Order: sequence, then structure tokens, then C-alpha cells
Amino acid sequence: MYYECHITLGLHPKSARVLIEALNNWKYSSIEGDPDLGSGPREYATRRASSNVALADVVAHMDKIALILNDEGYNVLRSKVELVMYDKRWKE
Repeated sequence: MYYECHITLGLHPKSARVLIEALNNWKYSSIEGDPDLGSGPREYATRRASSNVALADVVAHMDKIALILNDEGYNVLRSKVELVMYDKRWKE
């Protein structure tokens, strides 16, 4: 098991890609339209964390990263932690 951490960003004139990829162990992605937040472009900072780490520590780290993104002028819309119990990929 592991935690999957997501920080969702709204539209901004400058991509957050360079900043997110400079953060230790964070990955960048983007999509057009979010299943929960609706249409429009979204950028994401995503990382995995061991489920052996206390959830409070995972959340505190996410809050720190969200504040960094916010302080850089990005529109932080959502922070989410999911506990992944099973993830099997059948085809790529």
C-alpha cells in the first residue's frame, strides 16, 4: 500500500511544470477537464508516499508544497491524499 498525493492547480498564464519538477519526488501532469472539478485546463503535482509514513506527516508535506505553489502565484484548487491498496495495470 502507498499514499498517492495530488495537488490540483487551476489556469495560470505560466505553466507550473518547471517548479513542480524541481520539487523533490513530485511529478507534473496536466489534463483538459477534471472529473470532479469540471471543464478547463488543470495542472497537477503528484507524488507517492509510503503508507509507513504517518498520514499527518504526508498531509503536512502536501500543505507545505501547496503553499509554495500558492506563494509563486499558482491557483491551488485542491489537495488530496488517496490510500492505494491495489493497483494492477493490465495494458499500457
